[in-house]
Amino acid sequence: MLRRGGEGTFFVHATGDKHLILERMNARDHFMPPSLLESQLDTLEPLQPGEQGMDVDPALPVERIVALVLARLDLPTGREPG
Repeated sequence: MLRRGGEGTFFVHATGDKHLILERMNARDHFMPPSLLESQLDTLEPLQPGEQGMDVDPALPVERIVALVLARLDLPTGREPG
């Protein structure tokens, strides 16, 4: 369904330790209750051949994940050199 939403859709699939994700969810006021994490992970489908996207490790700092995604998409980081 998401792919039909727009040509060039790019998926960023955060795959990592379930306990880390749960810990982060518990540390903030999240729109999704932590009790639903298990069912979400059970239904999460890995990227399929031909799907544009990448896997990232959610244990990485957010800034690093953003930099990896921007580099993969060949987009500027918004930071000026120097």
